[in-house]
Amino acid sequence: MDMSSVIAGRDSGNPIHFDCALEILAGEEKLAAGEKLAYIGQGRFGVIFRENPRDIKHFSIRKIIEWEPKDKRPVWRDQMADLYSKVR
Repeated sequence: MDMSSVIAGRDSGNPIHFDCALEILAGEEKLAAGEKLAYIGQGRFGVIFRENPRDIKHFSIRKIIEWEPKDKRPVWRDQMADLYSKVR
């Protein structure tokens, strides 16, 4: 598993791919025309809307979906950070 593209699973806390998380959300969220699911950072996804789909810089967030709990950091994330933050 490519650990650079994972997020904690909502129920288990185990790492899952962002695409899998987006697929789960796509089955739960009813999107209107022009809306799209996107990762917005800090363990959150959002339903975003672009008036002009070709203008990727301008959008509004219509809904924030808390995916990872803010107060609980998965152990595997600390282990991964230790691997990449060491100077050799």
